[in-house]
Amino acid sequence: MNISLKTKPDIWLKWFAAFFIFAPQFAYAGEFGPNESAAETFSNKSICVASPWAYESLGKLIGAAYMVISVRDDVSDTLLGASSTAASKVEVHDIVMVDGNMNMTPAKNLTVSRESPLKMKPHGLHIMLMGLDKPLEPEMTIPLTLKFMHSGVIEVEVSVRNFNDNPPTHTVTCD
Repeated sequence: MNISLKTKPDIWLKWFAAFFIFAPQFAYAGEFGPNESAAETFSNKSICVASPWAYESLGKLIGAAYMVISVRDDVSDTLLGASSTAASKVEVHDIVMVDGNMNMTPAKNLTVSRESPLKMKPHGLHIMLMGLDKPLEPEMTIPLTLKFMHSGVIEVEVSVRNFNDNPPTHTVTCD
């Protein structure tokens, strides 16, 4: 199959992200590091976001953010989308295997409930940051706004980690 850059520009972005941003992260096959803990929690009256983080982007203007989103009560909510002043385009994506191939697909209207928090981590659900103002570097933070159907918006700060660091443990409950 021949795909030209003129006719299918999105395919090149997906290919680039899959092989140069996410592929090295897939080598980490275990769950989150046992000695790590959720560093920060952001919340409003309904939603809790645990330890939003991203790996450094290794000089690229594209990256991914990960976190766990929980609700405070028994009422579910829906993540409608995200935005950031640090990136020109922000989308919620999921990575699924189809016929042995890794495919990144947009994920829309994700429901979060007490029984089913949204767990974003490498090689799965994530927030794609495209057109970054500058590459992500360790120790920096970037602003991220999450928009929910019932709870409105919640502002979080995404901490950038060294590419060789293990992901943080995402264990949070809304009190």
